Amino acid sequence: MLDFKELSFQDKELIESYLYSFGEDSCQHSFTQMYLLKDKYHDLFCEEDGILYILRSGLCTEGLRVYLFPFCKEELLPRALKIIASDAASYDSALRFFPITGHSCDFLEKYMPGSFKIEESRDYAEYIYTSEKLAFLKGRKMAQKRNHINTFNRSYEGRFCVHHFGCEDTEEEHRIIKDVLCFQAEWLSAREKQDLYEELLAEDFHISTALKHRHRLNICGIALYVDGDLAGYTFGNPISEDCVDVIAEKGNINIGGVYQVLNNEFARMAQTRFTYINREEDLGVAGLRKAKLSYKPDILLEKYIATKKE
Repeated sequence: MLDFKELSFQDKELIESYLYSFGEDSCQHSFTQMYLLKDKYHDLFCEEDGILYILRSGLCTEGLRVYLFPFCKEELLPRALKIIASDAASYDSALRFFPITGHSCDFLEKYMPGSFKIEESRDYAEYIYTSEKLAFLKGRKMAQKRNHINTFNRSYEGRFCVHHFGCEDTEEEHRIIKDVLCFQAEWLSAREKQDLYEELLAEDFHISTALKHRHRLNICGIALYVDGDLAGYTFGNPISEDCVDVIAEKGNINIGGVYQVLNNEFARMAQTRFTYINREEDLGVAGLRKAKLSYKPDILLEKYIATKKE
């Protein structure tokens, strides 16, 4: 039986050493996301003998134990999978991996052939782009994005500015964070009557938590001002040495091109350090899926549910 523990900032370095090495640039394989979404997934961890195990206790039910695929070198996978199967069995529960990538599904079939029922989970597929693509928007397919940005630049020439924020402890950064939190509160208030308000309320809590702990979580972001007022913001954090995850992006929809500019400015900042930008899942939201696909992802990181057969 594995001895799972609560996530804490004291364990961040240890956990990230595994996630950076074996996490496949997935936003689900991120200490920051595990910490921010602990009310939803309540991820617990156990590290022993060169293997990191994650239990998604928030998804567990009577008779079902849900895990992330173990993080370790391939030669340790047969042992890790056997231990996880034994852990689930000790609770008289079925074993499930969720979400699991196609690459990890291949390992399951290699080391436990025919033992799992595999189902695609399209809503959890992640959209990953090269930072160079989003920063420079080259080619015919990106022409419309460039046009939106050019129109914004002409319309607000001399009236807008972009500020970076992250882990600085300066008066300017404190002012920016205050502006972002005020903007976020107004953005949320304007959507109080929407059907998805409860989900937006939970997202708001995650955003404020990320900004509160931005130094510990290595948050990096941009704030876009027009005529001295905040028009939008976006921020993320590293999930590997060469990939940054976009956690939040909000803009004033009355300002044409604001989202294209936010996306582009974040990419320009990121491309000096990161090869890839992960813009996460669409969760089955049609408009979000259309928007993410319109940027032509370089990698659509497919996700699955793997449940051990009886």
